[in-house]
Amino acid sequence: MDITQTIVQEIVSQCGRHGFVVSASLAHFYLKAQLLKDEKDAAKTVELSPERIEALVDKAVVNLTKSDCPSLETFKLQASVTTMKQEQLNRSRTEEIQHRAKTQQLVQEVCSKTDPNQVLSDMALYVLHESRLFSSTNDLVQKETMTALESVIPRGSIAPFISQKLEDKAKQLDELWRIVWGIRLFNKESQKGGAGIPQLPTDSEQLIQQAMITCKQHLQEAEKLCFHYQIVLSTPSIQNTEERRQRLVDEYINRKQYWLFLKSILKLLEESQQRLTKTQPVWEQLVARIKEMVSQNSSIPKSHIYPRFIDVSDAWDDYRAIWQDASSGKKLLDLVIAYQSPYRSTLSPSDIDSALQSHAEEPIPNRTLIQGEIQNPAINYIDELPEGATLEFSGFCIPSLIDMNLLVDGKRGAKSPGYLYLISNSSYYAFSSERLLKAFSRDPVRYLSQLLLDQCAAQTELIHLIGLQNELPKEIYLQGTRVNVVPREVAKVDSHSQTGHIEAYKDHKYEWNEWELRRLALKVANLRSKKTHSSQTNLSHMRRDNDTQTYLPKAQETQTMLSKATQPSKKVQYIKGLRGNPNQRVQVVKLEFNQ
Repeated sequence: MDITQTIVQEIVSQCGRHGFVVSASLAHFYLKAQLLKDEKDAAKTVELSPERIEALVDKAVVNLTKSDCPSLETFKLQASVTTMKQEQLNRSRTEEIQHRAKTQQLVQEVCSKTDPNQVLSDMALYVLHESRLFSSTNDLVQKETMTALESVIPRGSIAPFISQKLEDKAKQLDELWRIVWGIRLFNKESQKGGAGIPQLPTDSEQLIQQAMITCKQHLQEAEKLCFHYQIVLSTPSIQNTEERRQRLVDEYINRKQYWLFLKSILKLLEESQQRLTKTQPVWEQLVARIKEMVSQNSSIPKSHIYPRFIDVSDAWDDYRAIWQDASSGKKLLDLVIAYQSPYRSTLSPSDIDSALQSHAEEPIPNRTLIQGEIQNPAINYIDELPEGATLEFSGFCIPSLIDMNLLVDGKRGAKSPGYLYLISNSSYYAFSSERLLKAFSRDPVRYLSQLLLDQCAAQTELIHLIGLQNELPKEIYLQGTRVNVVPREVAKVDSHSQTGHIEAYKDHKYEWNEWELRRLALKVANLRSKKTHSSQTNLSHMRRDNDTQTYLPKAQETQTMLSKATQPSKKVQYIKGLRGNPNQRVQVVKLEFNQ
């Protein structure tokens, strides 16, 4: 049994005894991060001894109850963002499942009723549900929906709809609500209705723009601060004690995680902005086309106008998806900004000025010369990163972490020394300098093996920063309680399904009564002593192809007309003496009846 929740509850309980309120998600997040180097099986499960579990709980309680701790704030930030993303995903899935279930229920109600008035009312409810206005209390929304519905399917057309098959009704309902919803959206754009319909295009644009401005401002500040931390930690002239350097490293990692989350949120907002930019012209063209058709002809065939309304409805679905993604991004942005200054910074301005004075810009690397020096056949040097390619380790330079004990971003653009493509795992890697790129090309296994795990295990907040969370265990078991179940072998076979009519089989001679079966057995045994007699006529004697008696001969009489009897005598056998006088002798009486 998975004991993860039991350990988490113990950590939360002990932290509460010390006067600290620790959430279960943070305790769970921290616990899994401590098990990076533990041995795992193929199912990503780990077995722990009671002593190991006790040590983990004690360590978690000590680290989760610290104050003014950058590494703890990094864990809080990572746990909060990861939890919110999962909650948003779960909420979206739950809402979609509930919406589909309600849709199916309304479709069944519409298809099962035969009263035209009830069917029309249920159709209106179905349209309101699919348009996400089912919970609206505005009477004008229901009135406009009913008006648009009756313009598509009048009351006189409800009876033919009721007489259709169930599959045809469901298909027609799906088209019906899109047409009605498209009419309502077009009326809103024409300033002739649209009660209860939100301003998704305008609201989405404003939300995305405001969120992008806020995100860029904080991103620039975080990027500048990370640069200051980096040059201070990289400058040899600045002497720091081991304790102060570790504190600066922890603050730097916290700001890097803060910067990386802002960067991912900005990318999400930019993608929403691009989708909005592509959707707006399509929406405007559809509305303009319908207005043109309506202005040119007062009577438009349904086959021409209804597909346009369906296209408008589909375009509105794109607006709704953009709004949901932008809203999710805005909530994540607000959460991340709340961790803007969670601790007291120890980075002094004098150290920053000293580091800036001694900092020199690296020259632009000569990529042609670098490519000529890469001699490893297992690695391909790439001048420019292909479009759509994703960098490993979130774009960080892993050799800087191993060799310099400082995680640095891989450079992009003109200052980049280039990228390496590892053929064995089909992955791209970025580097902060030409020297580190060449070091990785000579021995990539050194930087992608145990050294990396050891470094991340020493600073567990790096696990989620560089994207190694997939190396963490999924379940925790007490040592000796894990039962390894051998997976069943699955064989692929072909089969044929019966598609035609299957004849029903019923044995009319089946008998369940045991005494009746015995009676039938005695009857069959009695038939074995009987003889069968046959009789033939003159026409059927010694003939190969016999004529049946149903065809009467013209000149002779048939056998059935003879006066002589042909039926055999009937013999019956009884047992005498079973009842009556107890001294009576039991005898078998045989009788023969001549018919």
